[in-house]
Amino acid sequence: MPRLHDLQRDFARSVLCGEDFPSEWLRANGIPSTKRLAIYRNNTILGLTEALRDGFPVVNRLVGEAFFAAMARQYVRIHPPRSNCLFEYGAGFSEFLASYDLVESLPYLADVAKLEWLRQEALQEDNGEGLNFSALAAVPSESHGELRLEMQPSARLMVSYYPVLRIWAANQPGFAGDDRVSLGEGGCRLLIVRPRLVVEIYSLVAGDYALLTALAKGATLIEAADLAISSDDDFNLFTSLHGWLQRGLFTHLSHSIQGD
Repeated sequence: MPRLHDLQRDFARSVLCGEDFPSEWLRANGIPSTKRLAIYRNNTILGLTEALRDGFPVVNRLVGEAFFAAMARQYVRIHPPRSNCLFEYGAGFSEFLASYDLVESLPYLADVAKLEWLRQEALQEDNGEGLNFSALAAVPSESHGELRLEMQPSARLMVSYYPVLRIWAANQPGFAGDDRVSLGEGGCRLLIVRPRLVVEIYSLVAGDYALLTALAKGATLIEAADLAISSDDDFNLFTSLHGWLQRGLFTHLSHSIQGD
């Protein structure tokens, strides 16, 4: 009899990848062991497929349920779950789609999946109390440039060469607008965040994207503003900060230590 670890490994390979598993290691209990294994394998694949379908409803709608099920089966074989929490399953689905030959004709699909996954991540994160204007006003104006601003834990930034936000929106239940999306519309820069109860998605201009990306990496306000202005001649720091403070994006501020 093999060690428990080896038994578990081989059983998982059999269930997820269809590899052989010695029938003598299974208790028949009134049903042939091979049939019991086939039932367990089928239920496992179906369960993981439904978890992916729940996490990526727009991808499912774009490719159709039958094709999605075939894709999911392939994904499950390559990327078995590492956690018993099904809402965590699918972290690598976007990367899988980017290299999946059968969806080469849908070059935007991987980025749609990325957007859906980032929304799911944001939904699971805690949300902090947003900074108000008085917190910023309490800092002497000559020190504003040395501030570091921390965003909501749920904040996620992404860039796509495709109009994935339009694609995502046009495939939401109850969408009543024009669902025709031209890839010629170009790409987008997005902020996904849950400052309160609902996940929100913002389309960003180049300056805002540069500002928020720099702040997320720990840059001071003056460093982030310089990057924003260099990427967008029309960028207005005051207008941008005012808008994000109103939306509750920032949760903490701190002063840069001179010489750090």
